[in-house]
Amino acid sequence: MNDDLSPETATPATSRRTVLTAAAWSTPVIAVAAATPAQAASRCSAQNVSLNWANTTATGPIPAEDTNATITRQFLFAQTAQTSPALPNMNVSVTHSFTGAARSANVTTSGTVSVLAQNATRTGTNNNGNGIGPVGGTGQPGYTISQRITAASATARGVGPVTVNDYQDVLINFNEDVSNVRFTISDIDRSWTTTTRDFVDGVTVIATNAAGVNVPVVRTSPITNTSIVGAGTADSPFYRNVEGNVSEAGDLGNLRLIAGGPSPRQALRTIRIRYRNRGYLEAGSNVSNTDNNQTIFLTGLVVDRGTRVC
Repeated sequence: MNDDLSPETATPATSRRTVLTAAAWSTPVIAVAAATPAQAASRCSAQNVSLNWANTTATGPIPAEDTNATITRQFLFAQTAQTSPALPNMNVSVTHSFTGAARSANVTTSGTVSVLAQNATRTGTNNNGNGIGPVGGTGQPGYTISQRITAASATARGVGPVTVNDYQDVLINFNEDVSNVRFTISDIDRSWTTTTRDFVDGVTVIATNAAGVNVPVVRTSPITNTSIVGAGTADSPFYRNVEGNVSEAGDLGNLRLIAGGPSPRQALRTIRIRYRNRGYLEAGSNVSNTDNNQTIFLTGLVVDRGTRVC
């Protein structure tokens, strides 16, 4: 995957919803403390730690409807599988920022999708709370990423041109080094025809380490969902090439990715998801003629935490 989010420098590589080569992941040097006779320190590795949105508490504001204000939320993930000694719970912050004509689109606590109310609603926890779900066939909730592209001069909400310069960035920041980060972005779909120009979910993902150096992000192999195509760049974001919304609960809109792994493992601290309405790349017209509320979900998040002394 090209790891540049900018369309000017991106080089193409083969529904709703930071230049250096990164250092390879290495096991920290283990300092052996003084031990009693016949006892020495040993290493424990906490891997495959699931960060399930069902096992977290959230603090911070929820994006309001139709705002481009930057917000940051804090999540404390409870560790359900522990080593000895027990690892502490993990803190993760999530920051939403909006560029161009991108605006937040609130998802309320319950109900069904209502275009008339110009507000996508669905059964589940409120937008960017502890997750909606289960989604993507993962059996887990998904962290909600919603938006619409609507210029201040628009005659109606969401109606008007969509461009490459209109997007939302969602920055997931871990409070410690993690590696081999596996996750799914689900519900990537589209509703864009010659007559109904609504949205085409477009997704680009990069990961960086603590020094701000890019860390590889690759699709999980084998690629079973062949309807999700693209190179993951601004010129060719990941998108679904089959028209129509897909079920939020199903896996037809799933994009499975690995950052900093699996081999060699590389430490990372942040994952950035850039979310666009890819209608700007569609033939005919880049002008949305309906409320282009769109939503994707982040789910199935599993990380490897660092080796500790037991």
